Amino acid sequence: MGMNVDIFVTYYGLNSLLKENVGTNTRFSKDFDEMAGPMMAMMKQKHMPSWYDTLKQAKEMGNVKIHGCTMTAELMGQKKENYDPIIDDMVGVATFVDAAQNSQVTLFI
Repeated sequence: MGMNVDIFVTYYGLNSLLKENVGTNTRFSKDFDEMAGPMMAMMKQKHMPSWYDTLKQAKEMGNVKIHGCTMTAELMGQKKENYDPIIDDMVGVATFVDAAQNSQVTLFI
């Protein structure tokens, strides 16, 4: 759609992007726990890309940046080099919120 996209990843999302974890996270939110099995089966049957492959495809478009949360990384004892290169940089939440306040669209997922 021609828009720049910035994604801020923290806690479970950031943990999922550790090099050792990429591609292994297939968990659903506890809010949708009863739907997890059937949903994963449907996604596999319909050859839907994983969340990680979807992020990679978005980044290949050239207008998507993924920012990891510095506080979460520090809490987990991690450094940027421990994460998949899909993460562009590490920033604090205040830095991200400052940049996001002028955005056209904001989604919290």
